[in-house]
Amino acid sequence: MLGANRIAEPVRAILRAHDVSTGDGQCKDTTARVQAWLIAEPGVRGYVLRIQDPFGRKSERRISDADTAASLIESWLAPESDGVAVVATGPAVARAQAADETETRAAKPTPSAGWRISGAAEIATSGEESLWYGASVTSCGSIGAVCLGGRLRMLHDDRFFDLDHDTGDRSAVELLALAALPFATHGVTLTPLLGFGVARLHADNPVLLDGEADMAGGDDIGLRLEAAASAGLSLSGHLTLLGELGASHAWSLESRTNPGSPPGLRMTAPTNYLRAAMALQYVP
Repeated sequence: MLGANRIAEPVRAILRAHDVSTGDGQCKDTTARVQAWLIAEPGVRGYVLRIQDPFGRKSERRISDADTAASLIESWLAPESDGVAVVATGPAVARAQAADETETRAAKPTPSAGWRISGAAEIATSGEESLWYGASVTSCGSIGAVCLGGRLRMLHDDRFFDLDHDTGDRSAVELLALAALPFATHGVTLTPLLGFGVARLHADNPVLLDGEADMAGGDDIGLRLEAAASAGLSLSGHLTLLGELGASHAWSLESRTNPGSPPGLRMTAPTNYLRAAMALQYVP
């Protein structure tokens, strides 16, 4: 079993209690050998278990505790073998060096390892020749394989155009509840996520270029539904660089037009957004 002792030892202890030998890798040719690797990846809760049997068959599973890891390893031991099945033991191996091998995490992470927080710089478009820019803060905690949390976003659009190319300023604040499902593959953490929450949008009255306005300023309060996916590359044991792409849909619940707006015009808010973000994530 490959991996640092602090990761692999709980699994070895369970296997030995079940009369499964955990050797030093110097097994006799007549002994059925199942190889397993245990590796903890920074910033990801749970562990990856890779197993390879004497016939070259391989499996990779994400597990959360030593009992599950030991049970999966035992299920791979050849029942028809003549000798005592052995789980090979070797030195710790980095994940990048064991891409074609089987790796596992067997020790439970500390409670803080399930929490993560990130800050992002964002740009977005909502049509109408607009370009939003701003920032967001996201935090979530792991419950099983899912990370639940929230996101606070603040955006500004200072050059949106109406039909006659009158310009105006808009700002928005969003507060979303999030559910994310991070998983690691080949050293990269991929995370699809879904968010739902509330938002407030404020628009100043347009600066008239042609003497009349097609759009009024005001305030809009509504709901937001967001879907996104991110890819993360670990920079250290605590920091991960993230890139995210997403889209959201807005429903207006209440709109209030500015008192100084031209008669007959109502405040309207965009209904669809496309976003891109770069973020730095911290895991305690």
